[in-house]
Amino acid sequence: MSYARQVFSNTVVQIAAKVIIALLSVVTIKMITNYLGQTQYGEYTYIYEYLGLFAILADMGLYTIGVKEMSSGKQTLAKVLSNILGMRIFLATGSMLLALLYAYVFG
Repeated sequence: MSYARQVFSNTVVQIAAKVIIALLSVVTIKMITNYLGQTQYGEYTYIYEYLGLFAILADMGLYTIGVKEMSSGKQTLAKVLSNILGMRIFLATGSMLLALLYAYVFG
């Protein structure tokens, strides 16, 4: 298979996957809103976005750093992945504890 054909087929698969994910997301939101109702869905959205803020804090750019380190070839893949995973677990635990503390203190 030629390189152009591979790029084209990968692009088509990625577009199809994005369309499927978008459709599933719409169906999921419809199911959640029907089940929860207007006020409870608003609370759900508030909590979801609140925790999303702390999820950004938990990432701290580790994905980008991990890709950069893996492509440099200076370290083994297993070492980079284990270091990134360890830091991600530590940061995720810390940020979720911070989210719980913030929610407890400020309601």
